[in-house]
Parts: sequence; C-alpha cells; structure tokens
Amino acid sequence: MNLSTNGIKEWWKRVKTTARFRSILLYIAFVAIAAVFWFVFALNDNVQQSFDVNLRLKDVPDSITFISDIPDKLHVTVRDKGTGLLRNAVLKRPAIEIDFKEYTSASGSVLSVSKSDLAAMMKKTFGASAQIVSTSLDSLHLTYTDRPGKRVPIVVRTDVTATSGYVIGGHPRLSQGYTLVYGPQEALDTITRVYTDRIVRRRLSEPTTVEARLRHMPGTRLIPDKVKVAIPVEPLVNKHQMVGVTVINIHDGGSVLLFPQKVEVSYYVPMSSFNEPQTGIEVVADYSSRGPGISGRIPVRIQRAPKQCVNLSLHTDSLEYTVVR
Repeated sequence: MNLSTNGIKEWWKRVKTTARFRSILLYIAFVAIAAVFWFVFALNDNVQQSFDVNLRLKDVPDSITFISDIPDKLHVTVRDKGTGLLRNAVLKRPAIEIDFKEYTSASGSVLSVSKSDLAAMMKKTFGASAQIVSTSLDSLHLTYTDRPGKRVPIVVRTDVTATSGYVIGGHPRLSQGYTLVYGPQEALDTITRVYTDRIVRRRLSEPTTVEARLRHMPGTRLIPDKVKVAIPVEPLVNKHQMVGVTVINIHDGGSVLLFPQKVEVSYYVPMSSFNEPQTGIEVVADYSSRGPGISGRIPVRIQRAPKQCVNLSLHTDSLEYTVVR
C-alpha cells in the first residue's frame, strides 16, 4: 500500500511540471473567464420570463369569511434585464401582500384592488425597471361577510346499486350531517338544506366511501363544501321461516281449515339483519282460486314482505283445505 501511494506522488510531481499540464491549466482558466463574461453580458440583456407570484392577505379580522374564492397565486409574465429578474424574482420567491383594511369598500362587503393598484404591487415586487407583459388577473374583487354562518342539514343524493349477491345495507352515512352557509341574509333566509352532487356507483361488492361536493347557491359559501359519504354494502344470506297462512276472499259465510296452517318461506336478508325476526311477511290462500267441492288443494302466495327481504319463495305452492259450515 505504501509503495502504491509513493508511486502516485512521484507520478504527480512529474506531471505537474510538464508543459502540457501548464497548457491545460491555462485553457481551463480562459474558459472560466469567458464563461463569467458571457454570464455578465447575458444578464444585461432584456429577457422575458414567467413567474408564479404568491398572493397573501394580511390583517384579516377573525370574524370575516370570504364568499369569493381567493387565488393563492398569480401567473405573471415579466420583461426586464436579466440582472433585475435574477435579483427580484429568481433569488427570492415573488409575492404580493394585500392589506385587508386598506382595500375594503365603504359598504364593508367587498375587497377591491384596482388594475393600477395591482400593477403597482407588481412593480414593487419585480422592480421599477420591470415591464409587466401579462398577468392572469388584472384586478381583484372579493366579496366577504361578517355574519355568522347558518347551520343547515346536508341531504345525500345517490344512485347506487350492488352486484349480485350483495345489497346496499341501509342509508348512506355522512362524515358530517350539517354545513355552515355564509352569505347575504336574504339568501340565508331561503336555504333550509344543502344537497350533495349526485353520487353514481354501480355493482358495488364492498363498503365504499366517496367524497362528495356540496351544491351551493350563487353568492354564498359553504364550510365545509364537501363531505365523505360511506355507502354500506353487505352480502345477502339465506334465511328460512315458518309463516302462518291467512285465507282471503271467503264470501259464503263458511270457514276454511288448512292443512298445515303454516308454510316455510325462504328469502335473503343483509347479513346484519340475519338475527332480527321478520314479522312483516304475509302469506295468503285465495279461497276464490280453489277447486270445486268442499275439500282439495288451494293455492298459496306471498302477499307482502319487508323491503330487506329479497328473492322470497315458498316451499309449496298449495295446501290441503276443507270447508266447515
């Protein structure tokens, strides 16, 4: 290792004393000097550059809520000498600040910055020699209110379906059941509820959470303006139940005995409802549909069932009967 290090040192001593090495050093020095001169001359030329200028409001009272959307930045194209742009925009993040108290209107509901005022702020940011070629916003008019928000309930609008073997297991659940509406009093007086944009989902097979935007009246603002909506989706499970049969349409004053008096009903329910008793299932035997004579078989059918019970079926389509007079 020592021999290798000593060899490198000796080689370096021989190389740096050669004329070729001195020529290379001289070439690099001239290239560096030329690059510096080129950079200086380039910076003295007029150039055009686009920047994103941050926009900030200062001294805004806590009681103020802006109805208009506040832009967080402006897109500005500037023409100036390279030195000016380097100093005022490249080396520091360009930004303008708007004093709330200075630019509020006499009516106390609009913050207004004129075209000339905004241009003056740009000049201050980029320097007096800069020429503002274009801006994404030439003036600023923001409405606001100092009234408290009106609390109103949120109504979800959905159009959702589950895939085969599953069911939408109840009403959608909101992350927040209300929103605050800000705006002029005459608008607030007419608002009693706020609706979400319609949520459309198809063939769901698992619980799904969707972020939905709230629909607001023009001239008002909602806080929050969107909510999360949880759509419950459950698998369907099969259930069996014995249900008593009711005879209908008896017109001759007799009575009918059925054998048996109960039938087995099969249906599907959401998994969460499996252990709940289903008391709304009604099975009937229509006396007017019986055959001739005082005995025989009479058709039975499902007359009514709760909404959560789907694909209902009877294990028999008729029962034996006899007429008792």
